[in-house]
Amino acid sequence: MKIFGKSLAFSILAVFCLYRLYVLISQPLPLTLGNFVDDAFYYLQIAQNMVVYGFPTFDGLSSTNGYQPLWQMLLMPLYILKPHAHLAIYYLVQVLQLLLFGYLGVMFYRFATRWGTPAAGLLAVLFLVQYFYWSLLLNGMETALNLLFLLTLFGILGDDKAFISQQGKIVRGRWMVGLMIALAVLARLDSIYYVFTIGLILLARWYYSEDSKRSGFVSTFLPVIIPPVVLVGGYLLINKMAFGNYLPISGLIKSHFPRVEPHPSFFIYYPWLTGLGLYGAFLIFKFVRNLARGKCQNLRWETSSFEIISVAFAAGYWLHAAWNALFMSWAVWDYYFVGVFVLIIPLGADLIKGLNWIGSRLRSTSISRAGFFSLAGLLFVLFLWGAVKSYQFRGIPFKVRTYGAADFLRQHTPPEAILAGTDCGILSYFSQRRTINLDGLVNDFQYQEYLRRDQFDVYLKEKGVDYLAIFDVPDSLFYGTYQTFTFSVWSNVNRCHLGNLPLQRDWEVYRSQVNPSDLHASTLIIVWQLPWSDQPLRCE
Repeated sequence: MKIFGKSLAFSILAVFCLYRLYVLISQPLPLTLGNFVDDAFYYLQIAQNMVVYGFPTFDGLSSTNGYQPLWQMLLMPLYILKPHAHLAIYYLVQVLQLLLFGYLGVMFYRFATRWGTPAAGLLAVLFLVQYFYWSLLLNGMETALNLLFLLTLFGILGDDKAFISQQGKIVRGRWMVGLMIALAVLARLDSIYYVFTIGLILLARWYYSEDSKRSGFVSTFLPVIIPPVVLVGGYLLINKMAFGNYLPISGLIKSHFPRVEPHPSFFIYYPWLTGLGLYGAFLIFKFVRNLARGKCQNLRWETSSFEIISVAFAAGYWLHAAWNALFMSWAVWDYYFVGVFVLIIPLGADLIKGLNWIGSRLRSTSISRAGFFSLAGLLFVLFLWGAVKSYQFRGIPFKVRTYGAADFLRQHTPPEAILAGTDCGILSYFSQRRTINLDGLVNDFQYQEYLRRDQFDVYLKEKGVDYLAIFDVPDSLFYGTYQTFTFSVWSNVNRCHLGNLPLQRDWEVYRSQVNPSDLHASTLIIVWQLPWSDQPLRCE
């Protein structure tokens, strides 16, 4: 079904990127925040602070390693020339992610075309530009960067350039595999699940291939092992030396391993990922069935590299999902599972094969063509619907009102004022005030000790916090009918709310404007000036 060439697929990508660029430059700043998650501003703030203070810190007071290292290191140089050009750099990061998204679209098309047809490439692009997929790649996080390295790894291994060819640059190909593995893990540590399943597949293929008779394990896999050991091992060692733990604090406090607490709700919350995962389960089933029937006794020849590497990514997704379902009960987001996006490539190819099979069974190529046009047309309509909806909902209330609070604090507090709050990425970045994150994800480990000892107020006093900002408030705060409100923070380490801090109504210095009929109290932002603060508001 070689109907469409790359011009149509690339045109869709170009129009989409230009549309997103138009939305970015034509709207007031608060309305451009819609697609960036609040955590993205943790990265931007830490990158700025690394230049300003000379060490990795979100609040400017304590060191932290609560970030994915590669994306963080790539953001830091943007602030070297002008550390305080935070607005310009925010827009620049949006543009850079758009460019990266466009390049990923090209890769999806080329890989799907390589192992399928141009029609399969077009379907892959149409899947990628669906709102639930592109929004994860343009969210200000490490997601697109992580997918870039995983997709490159998929392309190398799927084409057998690294391990199977007995001619040419085998060693260099294996070094590239090792480098892509290292970069993928540094881009997001969760990539280790995909690396594990890919490693098992590579070992099996090597064992069953004639290449294992000619070359030993060490000479075959040493180029693959060295880059991850040096780069990822070096990162883990630095963590251990600087923070006392190999893993970042954000990963440690989210997990309750080895205690099992099933929490599979993300399968329901994120059906666009679960759907790809179920397709991956189908690939695994076909592969296991072929093994049971003796059709894959020689993994080197009986199964194509494209198919078997797709199975490895499918198994990596389910391994990752199983870990999160069993050991992660807090802050599990859809962009963690971006590795499953790779399955869009074999999905496009299989859909075309299925349509062609139906046409051959019915002895009518027109039916397969009609099926393709119908599917492509449906995806295109859904793409347009997502683009319109994303524009309509660009002003997410929480983000717009958090920006309003940040702008108020920037204008009415002295530069040396210290803030604290939960989900405070936007608050910190646009207020340009030192801000302590009370979720614990980008703090030091000392904060958790204060919470464990139930000394939350002591921690705030010792850090010199002047203003406290919170959202997601009870009805009494929403309508302003309270006299005293007791605030506490959730500690995932201790699995309970800790730190009862009384806040009085007359301490309020800022309250976002909310329609009284608004049923979502989480859109309300309230800022209190704490009684020990000596940083008065400025009247301007």
